[in-house]
Amino acid sequence: MKQHTTVYKIFAMLLIVGLGHTFAQTDKQLRRKENRLERLKMEQLMFRNPKTLTIPEQIRGKELNYVYSSRAHLLPAFNRGARTTAGSFKIRGPFNVGGRTRAMGIDTRNTDILMIGGASGGLYRSTNGGSSWTLVSNAQANPSITDIAQDPLNQDTWYYTTGEAIGTVSTNVGGARYLGDGVYKSTDNGVTWSQLASTDPASQVDFANGTRSEWQYCHDIAIDPIDGAVLVANIKGIYRSTDGGTSWTLVLDASAGFSNDMTHMDVLKTGTSTRVYFAGTHSGGTNKGFFTSSDGVTWNKITDPTSMPSSWNRIEVAIAPSNSNTAWFFVSTTGGTYKLYKYNATTPSWIDRSSNLPDLGGSVGNLNTQGSYDMIMAVKPDNEDYIFIGGTSLYRSSDGFATKINDNNDGNSQWIGGYSPDNNVNSYPNHHPDIHSFKFFPNSNLIAICGHDGGVSKTTDITTNNSVPSGFTKAHPVTWTTFNNGYYTTQPYSVAIDPTTSGDNRLLLGFQDNGNWSVNNASSTAIWSEEIAGGDGCYGAIVAGENTRYHSTQRGAVLRVTGASTLNPTTRNHVHPSAATDQLFVNPFILDKNDQKIMYYPAGTKLWRHNDVASISTGFNFSGTNDAGWNELTSATITSGKISALDVSKTTANVLYYGTSAGQVFKIVDASTGTAPTRTEITGASFPANAFVSCVSVDEDDANKVFVTFSNYEVISVFYTTDGGTNWTNVSGNLEENTDGSGNGPSIRWIVTHKLLTGSRIYYVGASTGLYSTETLNGGSTNWTQESTDVIGNVPVSMIKSRSVDGLVAVATHGKGAFSANVTGTVLTADSFNPANGATGVDIAANLVITFSEDAVAGTGNITVKKNSDDSTVESFGATSSAVSISGNTATLNLLNNLELNTQYYVEIDAGAFKNSSGGELAAISGKTTWSFTTVSSAVTSVSGTLQKALKVFPNPTNQRLAVRLEKLNIDLAKAELYDSKGKLVAEKLLKPVTGLDLEGGLDLSKLPKGAYVLKIVMPNDILSRTVIKN
Repeated sequence: MKQHTTVYKIFAMLLIVGLGHTFAQTDKQLRRKENRLERLKMEQLMFRNPKTLTIPEQIRGKELNYVYSSRAHLLPAFNRGARTTAGSFKIRGPFNVGGRTRAMGIDTRNTDILMIGGASGGLYRSTNGGSSWTLVSNAQANPSITDIAQDPLNQDTWYYTTGEAIGTVSTNVGGARYLGDGVYKSTDNGVTWSQLASTDPASQVDFANGTRSEWQYCHDIAIDPIDGAVLVANIKGIYRSTDGGTSWTLVLDASAGFSNDMTHMDVLKTGTSTRVYFAGTHSGGTNKGFFTSSDGVTWNKITDPTSMPSSWNRIEVAIAPSNSNTAWFFVSTTGGTYKLYKYNATTPSWIDRSSNLPDLGGSVGNLNTQGSYDMIMAVKPDNEDYIFIGGTSLYRSSDGFATKINDNNDGNSQWIGGYSPDNNVNSYPNHHPDIHSFKFFPNSNLIAICGHDGGVSKTTDITTNNSVPSGFTKAHPVTWTTFNNGYYTTQPYSVAIDPTTSGDNRLLLGFQDNGNWSVNNASSTAIWSEEIAGGDGCYGAIVAGENTRYHSTQRGAVLRVTGASTLNPTTRNHVHPSAATDQLFVNPFILDKNDQKIMYYPAGTKLWRHNDVASISTGFNFSGTNDAGWNELTSATITSGKISALDVSKTTANVLYYGTSAGQVFKIVDASTGTAPTRTEITGASFPANAFVSCVSVDEDDANKVFVTFSNYEVISVFYTTDGGTNWTNVSGNLEENTDGSGNGPSIRWIVTHKLLTGSRIYYVGASTGLYSTETLNGGSTNWTQESTDVIGNVPVSMIKSRSVDGLVAVATHGKGAFSANVTGTVLTADSFNPANGATGVDIAANLVITFSEDAVAGTGNITVKKNSDDSTVESFGATSSAVSISGNTATLNLLNNLELNTQYYVEIDAGAFKNSSGGELAAISGKTTWSFTTVSSAVTSVSGTLQKALKVFPNPTNQRLAVRLEKLNIDLAKAELYDSKGKLVAEKLLKPVTGLDLEGGLDLSKLPKGAYVLKIVMPNDILSRTVIKN
């Protein structure tokens, strides 16, 4: 049974229970409201083609097609010669903060199995009621999940839809960025997923010519409760499949066009063989308005209510489960107003409740769906007049909004989520603004789940009428708990680290719609803390070695806080100049790398500097400070565009570079002194005109080595200079499809030069399709390779920061949160081999063991065993094959076949077959002198299959006691001997009879060093051996 529809998630069934972490609350003066429209305008400026002034049609699909193609050589599979740090990047969080959630589902047979989908983070699954989550969509799959549904007739089968038409760069400002790629299906209860080929846009449209597919915008999915047909509502209308998604028939053609909103629908089972559907379509199509169907095949138009406007964006639909003849319709009009209708299908008749919709005024007191970005409608299962609507906030009414919300929020209609009813831009406790999904728990009239821009919240009683809680002025009727717990779907714009302190674990991130959050723990399950100010989190900075943080919100409001506490810092002062105007929505600033008291702050066409920003103490004020220390650098003013990126040198000091949204780049050699320092324009002759400079990055050891990147599509994106901007070289290489920048290469957001401990460099690029790196710059032939394909994948990377002293590389992704790795450049070495080089008498069934200098992971390359006599290959297998098992710093090579008696062998290992956590590779092992050995000469000391099966050694690996058992060999006594990698006897034990024909004993390994050991079992006529790992 379906109780509601949601913003893009109409049919999904959901439960989320488990551990909860609260959203922080702050004083009403200390938070800022998000501004979605301003964000969209900036994204349009960043990503559009600067010649056509539009974002290329279908660019998301086209850029992914290019990245995956063999001609691009961007994926490691197509770029074998390139070194990557794959396997090194690990998720950092935030563990307790979620992102925009449109899809929610629950297994109706087992309510501990839950699935939730992020608008740009993928699909997550829980088997413990939401206590923890696992990403089940592939890292390379489309991450924009919009709806999910379980087949009620075949409950191991699930479907999810993709493609968010609004929420990022919407059609009204140039084209959606999170386009979908159709419908995915699972037949194993959501563990694995595959795309339905019939909905793959790539097979239906010509991406090169920009043709769109309706399957790129799929927002609702439902399974017919009677016949199991699958119905998908997308931008064209409603499609129906009777063969599990193999083929589709358009049953309701909305024909609204790609510039309009989706079709939305709801379904309810009304009897053993009956059901009812209701739907709403955009006013831009031929079949527009309200529709109903009794079978999902034939749809009938419902006469519009007399007060229905002539044009509208979106209609949300919810059928009353307690009365299938009643449906509610929530309408967002093109004029920015809203309509709420109750429809009686029996009469038929309409009731208009629009006049009682929330209109409390103040900061956030009016109903607001932000252009139908956040919009839900639901009905309580046991009461057709107990309804819920959502926009930026969540509301309920027990009388179907026959009455308004009163000033005390304690009447029949109430404000119950999103922003706080105090109407001060504070968030509702354990809830979050921007409501995208809502659902009742199956078989419950009280338990409900809500998805929003902060993840997921749950209440055990949606009907409660709590009074005014401590610290608030109005009633907050419903109690919520958050259940994010590893639901990594946040969308950070920025990441900040301590720039010079080795081992410092602090990260500070600014998130879209989620403010600024920080953590001081490297664990992926660490709890993050919200910094004060709310709003859209933007750029940040951490002062080296101090508990001082600078973080900003939209339009460049920069706050300095001191002390370890985030919500109650020792001091809090806004430091940006109040005289500055016309800042970008996400406005950069930077602290000087040699003196972090100096701040450079751009605002529109102007550049400001303060030489002791740490001394500002004029208090908390989003409008900024009038501190006299701020100076406008008059010589730095630009004449077109806005200053969009900047960086300052460390060696030589105080050389400032800055770029603009109009494609220009400038340099100031002594930026720390004077109000009119000499400025030089260094815009390259081959720079794309009027393009958006997204990043300027200066090498920490040489102020003349500088990168500039452009984020626009269809331009050359990456340039490099070694002489301070006199000459520029295009180093975009294979990031561009064509040498002139045209084609479907990704948008480039950020670049860093990462200095390794060895002194060499790795260059990391953040792009719209993931993280890329290279160690060698070779002009237009530079070879870039995607990093962390299985972890970061193709999610957009918005910013990268690195620290050379310990190799830290921190990555902010727009959809999966933060990742980090320690990339030091140190190489992996082999400390010992077992059998040792030159060993004799090696058992023919022995495994081969390598002990490394540090923990290792499998890389790319083969291990080959050869005969010494004729160099013939005996066995060869990849480092990632099942023949290789790695535990810590030990790799065991499990040969598939026994070796021959009295034969000399040697082992060769390809370079890069094993790596350390920083990506440092094991050098190649080749030839006969590094690792060779000779097997035993007699079968007497070899191991038969029967004897081998008789030996039981457990647990292996172990760090304590090792149990050894011989089963059914009919011998009275045996001895266990343990040898280290150098052949030294380190432990021994007699095996004594225990039961029947069994012998047993144990060895204490607790005081032995970690590594590989050889266990020998000496019997009257045989010797058994086994490799043992101490971890």
